[in-house]
Formats: sequence, C-alpha cells, structure tokens
Amino acid sequence: MKAQEIMTTEVVSVDKKTSIRDAAMKMAESDVGSVVVNDNKSLVGIITDRDIAIRGVAENSDLNNVTCGDVMSKNVVTATSNTDMEKVIDLMSEHQIKRIPIVDNNNVVGMVSLRDISQTIEWDDEAGEVLNDITD
Repeated sequence: MKAQEIMTTEVVSVDKKTSIRDAAMKMAESDVGSVVVNDNKSLVGIITDRDIAIRGVAENSDLNNVTCGDVMSKNVVTATSNTDMEKVIDLMSEHQIKRIPIVDNNNVVGMVSLRDISQTIEWDDEAGEVLNDITD
C-alpha cells in the first residue's frame, strides 16, 4: 500500500509570518492538530498544537507577535505519495512523529497521520506500534 492510498489530501497550511494565534484558530476551524508552514509556497516547517502550547504560549505572552516561523519544527521529515506505507511507518517511528507531510515535486499533496493509519484496518496494529515508539 502506498501513502497516496490513505493520506489526507486537505492539508491546512500557513505562511511562516502567520501569528501562532491565527495558526491556532485555523487549526481549530479545520479540526486538525498541525499545519504545514510555507515560505513562497515551499514547505519550510510544520507546527503542531503542541508547538504552539510549549514553544509559544509557555515561552511568550503576546501570541499575536509570535510567528509560526518562530516556533515551527524545521527539517521536516517527508515522504512522497508513492512511498510504501511500511517506509512511512518506519519514518514516523524512527523520528517519533505523529504526522508526516506527503510531498511530490516540492508541493505538499497530503498528510499521513496516526489517525489515517489506524483507520485503515490493515495498518491498525502498526499505528499502535508507532504510537508506542513515540511515547517511549
């Protein structure tokens, strides 16, 4: 099975200059736990609800002046839409991440999350193993 078969194609993104308050509002509106961060339409990072809470709220008081670029995770681990799910799962486990952007030709075309994996019966046990690796 390939990443494209289970990935979510509606990927929420923000510019790196977006305030973390606006990013959090966008996450809430879209019911997602992360957004990809772009600079001139290129992926430069990812920001999660945890990044906002830990790096933004806990360390700064003015959420309107802290940008996604300030608190995002850089050096994003990615896969392509043709990457085998075994490899995607290995990457998630190795890097202890819950979500992985799917990038083709320098464009984010999807996202694979533990939720996506767990909702695919064939991979339900794998999702549990990855989650176990992440929380160890």
